[in-house]
Amino acid sequence: MSDANDNKLLSVKVYVKLDHNSPRILCVTNHLRNSELIDPIFRWNGPGGYLSSENSSVQISPTGTLILRHFKSHLSGVYNCSLRFKLTATQPDKKLLLKYVIYAIGLYCLYAESIAKYLIERFFKQEVEVRKKTAEPLPEIYYIEGTLQMVWIDRCYPGYGMNALRHPGCPECCVICSPGSYNPSNGIHCLHCDKSLKYGATKC
Repeated sequence: MSDANDNKLLSVKVYVKLDHNSPRILCVTNHLRNSELIDPIFRWNGPGGYLSSENSSVQISPTGTLILRHFKSHLSGVYNCSLRFKLTATQPDKKLLLKYVIYAIGLYCLYAESIAKYLIERFFKQEVEVRKKTAEPLPEIYYIEGTLQMVWIDRCYPGYGMNALRHPGCPECCVICSPGSYNPSNGIHCLHCDKSLKYGATKC
């Protein structure tokens, strides 16, 4: 059995785009990655409990590497991997526990604005062509070609927000709100709420 001093908890934040596969999440440290482990045993646990490759959204390699497929917001949370191994046949078992906090990240709510910009430009360009063919005076609102500008406002979907202090590895990402926070509308930040106990809350 391993000694209590062999246990080591490491915490790493991982960001995964919605509906994309996660990066390869290792169940070893960089130091052990280059070592030859004897009889390694890997075990992954996520927000829903024990993880198995029998689940179509989970892929675990023989070396313990985890990939989450087509990541959804409800999969956000704490993932632990325990590794039991020996470095030599005569040594007692060692145990390593790695902790990952995996966050879903969404895209800015800019798609609608992009469509709006396209439609506005198309309308005014058509208006210009019509006005070129008539001698009538210009209307009160008219378009001078090449002068239309759009001001982009960063917004996140409900349940997501930006926080450069909490997520320095992804400061401009719309990251799913952690338990204890929420975003009820298309705001920029997750708001504090002690009643919120889940990831991606939209209500307090």
